[in-house]
Amino acid sequence: MKSGETRDTSAEGPDIKDLSKRNPIGKVAILDITDKMDLSDELKAYYNHLEMLVLERTEELRSINEQLQKEMSRRERAEQLLRHEKDRLQNYIDVVGVMIIVLDTDKCVSLINLKGAQLLGYDKDEIIGKNLIANFIPKDEQNKLNAQFSMCFKGDLTRNYENIVYTRAGEKKLISWTNVPLLDEQGRVIGCISAGEDITDIRLSEKKLRRYADELKCSDELKLLFIDILRHDLLNPANIIKGYSEYLLETMAREEEASIVEKIYHQNEKLIKIINAASMFGKLETTEMINFEELDLLDLLRKVSSGFAPLLEKKGMTLECPATGSYPVYANPIMEEVFSNLISNAIKFSPEGSQVVLDLEDKGSSWKVTFTDSGIGISDEHKEVIFTRFKRVSGEGTKGCGLGLAIVKKIVELHGGEVGVYNNPSGKGSVFWMQINKA
Repeated sequence: MKSGETRDTSAEGPDIKDLSKRNPIGKVAILDITDKMDLSDELKAYYNHLEMLVLERTEELRSINEQLQKEMSRRERAEQLLRHEKDRLQNYIDVVGVMIIVLDTDKCVSLINLKGAQLLGYDKDEIIGKNLIANFIPKDEQNKLNAQFSMCFKGDLTRNYENIVYTRAGEKKLISWTNVPLLDEQGRVIGCISAGEDITDIRLSEKKLRRYADELKCSDELKLLFIDILRHDLLNPANIIKGYSEYLLETMAREEEASIVEKIYHQNEKLIKIINAASMFGKLETTEMINFEELDLLDLLRKVSSGFAPLLEKKGMTLECPATGSYPVYANPIMEEVFSNLISNAIKFSPEGSQVVLDLEDKGSSWKVTFTDSGIGISDEHKEVIFTRFKRVSGEGTKGCGLGLAIVKKIVELHGGEVGVYNNPSGKGSVFWMQINKA
């Protein structure tokens, strides 16, 4: 531009002053840019904050997912373990010899073992889910069984009640039940475990046994009656023979005839003893009901042995009983028959002038009575046989019917005792013994 020329500013744009005049706010364009810059920073900060929140939430979700995966794994393992334990429980109850049924509170079967399924005649799957009472119990017994289960669902254990169940084949089985309440973790009753035993055959056997016992009782009564009649009818003529024989022996003068009558008399005496022994043994075989009272064995022994004084005197023998004191037992007075038989045998099988020793020993809970003789003795093979009826070991100059020791053994056994024989420690003779519980 040349000197002196005036500059035209209109073409260069509006003057700042003019702009200021037109925009009284002044520096408006600069202020707007600053606000925009501030807003952008806020957006960035907010975005960063959102990004941080998303990251935090993502981390939380990842952690929750890991925990969920672990929980699912634990649950899966628990379910596997539960299935394994359930299978093992099923195996256990399948080998049990009684019926095992688990019922829910609606009395529907949730579990049954192999024995139960076999007894009812079904597969397990055909029974599971079915109502036990409605499907397997006769109508006339359903109310009784419902009452039992109601008690169980109240928490009560019920045992040993019986009812009929129907099998698939239509058979009736008598079952003896025991019910146990099934509880959850909080102790609430959620069902019932029932164990049932088939007692059908047992009850049938019991009926047969009762019928057989009745028949035996009737048979025993008839046998006792027969024994009494036989004894009465045999003893009557035997006693008549005895009476006439005694009269003839007293009045008969001729020695030869008296000898014949004496033989008749002794044979008749033997017959009377056989009849009495057989009658006693027959009754001992047919009844176990004998009355017991407190007795003293030593008193009883002395009482019985005193009756043998004439026989001992006749053979020039002595009888010793060194025992002293009290020997109480609960026994029947028939025990006298035992002592009488054993003392009689000891005298019978001992030589003249010998000694018989009776003694009692304390064996703790029982008394042992011994009868020691110095007679012919008994061989080992005969020690058991001699206590059997009609079995007798013959000895020189001895006679018998083989019932005495059998009666001894039976009476002692009725008292819960034992009897036996062993060799005399002195080297000759025998020691018969009996053992009976103290009072």
